[in-house]
Amino acid sequence: MSKQQDKTLLVPGARGWEIWKQSGTGGFILQSADGPARASELGSLPSGHLAMLFPVRGMHALPFKASSTDDWLFDDLAAMHAERLGVRVDPMAGQLTDTFVVSKDEETATLMSVVLKSPAEGDLPPRSPQEFDVSPRSYGVNGEAIAVWKEFDRWVFAFYRNGKLLYSQATSSSSEEPDASCLKEIQLALGQMAIQGLALKPEAVHVWSPSGTGGAGSL
Repeated sequence: MSKQQDKTLLVPGARGWEIWKQSGTGGFILQSADGPARASELGSLPSGHLAMLFPVRGMHALPFKASSTDDWLFDDLAAMHAERLGVRVDPMAGQLTDTFVVSKDEETATLMSVVLKSPAEGDLPPRSPQEFDVSPRSYGVNGEAIAVWKEFDRWVFAFYRNGKLLYSQATSSSSEEPDASCLKEIQLALGQMAIQGLALKPEAVHVWSPSGTGGAGSL
């Protein structure tokens, strides 16, 4: 039986790229933090299986309600939804889209379509990863909640329903702690979600501070 390859995870951190190494128990241990902002400048990457989390700023999160519960239709419905919003995928840039089921009712489904922005020069590491995902899907959030954290010195936030990612956005705020500007952008996004029939009723707000002083708070 062949030995399982060690997995290395590239995570967009508060100040730069972080490198996490999978432990023997299956979790990940931080190997290095405050790396470069450009993934191409990551040097001395460990050997083995390499996975990369795309930062929030590198993706479009497009939640919507589908008038169908047929899984085989979801990708086509997501593509039409993105087209209506003016989000177009570069057909020459590889696989940049994915569709995730947030919830299903009897006749409708809530979907979250992810469209990655075409990677620019310097956005990818020197060694090609074997696995990709988006950073908001990697955090363990339960129930209906809002999470706020920093990526590359910019506050970002995500909405979760039943522990599944519903929406995510990078803000214009780079203050030490979430400020009025950050809060306003979150409130605007909540309003837009309600207009789309995707109103969120968060039970908790999680703030992950770069200083490690953040935590969870109830609403």
